[in-house]
Amino acid sequence: MRCRIGNRTIAYTTMLVVASILFLIMAYNASGVYWDFVSHILEAKSLLNPAFYSAASIPMKLNTAFGKNLYFEPFRAPLSSLAMVPFLWLGKLFIPAYLAFLVFFLGFALVVLSGKSGIDPLLLGFLFFTPYVLFYLTLLNGTEIFTMALILIAVGYVIERRSRAGFFMALACLAKYTTLAFLPLLLLSGDRRKIAESYAIFGLTTLPWLAFNWIAFGNPFYSYLSSAGTFGISNAGIGIASILPSVATAIPVIAIWLVPALAVIALASHMVGAEKKAAPHAARVEHAGQGRRVAMLVFALGAAGWLALSYRDSLLNMQRFGYLIYIGVALLMALGGSEVIQRVKNRHAGAGKIYAALLLSSLLMVGAAYVLLVRYNVINEYGTTNPEVINAVMALQQNGLSGCGIVSNGWVYLRFYGIEAYSPYLYNSTISKFPILAFKTGIGVSPSEIKAVRLAENISYGDFYVEIPEGSICG
Repeated sequence: MRCRIGNRTIAYTTMLVVASILFLIMAYNASGVYWDFVSHILEAKSLLNPAFYSAASIPMKLNTAFGKNLYFEPFRAPLSSLAMVPFLWLGKLFIPAYLAFLVFFLGFALVVLSGKSGIDPLLLGFLFFTPYVLFYLTLLNGTEIFTMALILIAVGYVIERRSRAGFFMALACLAKYTTLAFLPLLLLSGDRRKIAESYAIFGLTTLPWLAFNWIAFGNPFYSYLSSAGTFGISNAGIGIASILPSVATAIPVIAIWLVPALAVIALASHMVGAEKKAAPHAARVEHAGQGRRVAMLVFALGAAGWLALSYRDSLLNMQRFGYLIYIGVALLMALGGSEVIQRVKNRHAGAGKIYAALLLSSLLMVGAAYVLLVRYNVINEYGTTNPEVINAVMALQQNGLSGCGIVSNGWVYLRFYGIEAYSPYLYNSTISKFPILAFKTGIGVSPSEIKAVRLAENISYGDFYVEIPEGSICG
């Protein structure tokens, strides 16, 4: 079933994409990007360093091989860092250009899904270009919006019962390992032969990464196991009863941005009233039935995956992992809302008003979210433009330490600004003699993770302190 896209839909959707990009650029200028996003940037830069490939050829060397231009964390999925590499050549424009790419790629995915499912494309844009997607799933990490786009393309091919869904499912899982929760979705990709083909394509697409793990770590699943080991660390001692309030807090953050869509769909439903619908063509019924089956399975798999992954995790991670349930909810809303909008079109009963309401609501949400999430910092996180980070970099420069190896609980942010910073979890006989920069609150891991050493000097600032160990070396 193909969705015919009119000029008005194209114009409105273009406006929505442009507004989303402007919102992201404004948010980036105000708060920068966040810890996990920066980690992917550092890994992308490492991919251009021959030392990375030298270390990868020695089993387990990448676990400890860190230098000024070499950074790699085995528990992170590789595709986002790989996708960043071409943008590195843009210099200072790298991050804004990559953010624009993520928005355009999500828009492309929505067009593909619309063409394969018959869902109204502007309604899809309204449901997926929300502040939740643009802020929580983009600036914080960047992988969630990327994997969401790939999942939506895979969903389109599953609805069409085409085995190439396995290719896009594999890419989605290589963008973020938690997306493996959707792997059973390929069971709806057709008959037994097509299902087998889908899983075979999935395996072949994933094979190069498994081979890399085997060469670099001696285990093809090492990165997956390493990633699994990170879940729940932040709240490891919390029981089920204690985590329920966090679950209840996370769900509104994920779902609140879908409320305007419900209002517009209700408006459209009111416009057509309770009229009797004409019996659709049998092929159209079967296609719509496949779409609903796929959307229901996406929701069920995503909900199960979110609950399993979010248990005993931090509130922020629970909100970010919410993409797992967000996709299914938005798809179900899109299927129902698209049918209502089509009935409005058939009656010529003010389809233009519905589209105008969709666009206006989206723009208002984006504007309000910028004020709420960015200007008032509701998310309560620290980005690369945070004054504490910038002041810390300046303090190192003023003390003649900017060219030294530094141990810090905020090592990722310091590396973003060209400081050769090391994690306190990587202590050895050399790193233990490096100067220390510890952020007191909010940024990075707890300063208590930094190993206690005999000090020759302690320089205290408002939000951080610099320590010089006895026998310190610059590194």
